[in-house]
Amino acid sequence: MLTAVAGRKAPAGAAIVVGLLTVAVGLSGCHDDDRAAGCVPPPDEPGLLDQYAGDPLFAIRPDGAQPVSGVQRSMACVVSPDWPDDPTETAADLRLSVPQRYELDALTEAYHAAVAAEGWRPVPAPSPPSGDVALRYCKHIRGITSYLLLSATNMGPQVRVRGPGNSPAPQPPQPTDLPGEIFVRISAAPAEPACPGHN
Repeated sequence: MLTAVAGRKAPAGAAIVVGLLTVAVGLSGCHDDDRAAGCVPPPDEPGLLDQYAGDPLFAIRPDGAQPVSGVQRSMACVVSPDWPDDPTETAADLRLSVPQRYELDALTEAYHAAVAAEGWRPVPAPSPPSGDVALRYCKHIRGITSYLLLSATNMGPQVRVRGPGNSPAPQPPQPTDLPGEIFVRISAAPAEPACPGHN
């Protein structure tokens, strides 16, 4: 399963940090002592977060999807005792519960029209754990390089079925009736001047 903490970075690699565990960092109650030294948030961070949270991608509800909570916002540069070397980033997140797992094609189809309409451009996504899928896009918002991450998590094991006549060749994994989750995240990368491959 994909694991995450809201507001944490999502580095490329076998473990995508995307936000299924909602430890949301609030927009208030943050003290200077909680800020990472040398970390600089993007200009007008509250305004940027407002624009992120208003993105039409957050309003999409694939078949059977129900929001686990509303759009969660996190501000950059906050550190906690549990994550002393991993400050948060400017981000807006949404978790959706879905009745069954989503494969890559289904996830792409569910969001393709809105992704194209809003001008998001595809970029390489981190490699998800086995059984999970992820899509990643990039564009500039208020002059800040911003990333959209769409991921789908299987909440249970896949079921493999035999071919016709009980042949030994296994067929592609079939959806289970176990629930899954879709995670939508828009985050800021103010230190990156341009989207990858789109200089």
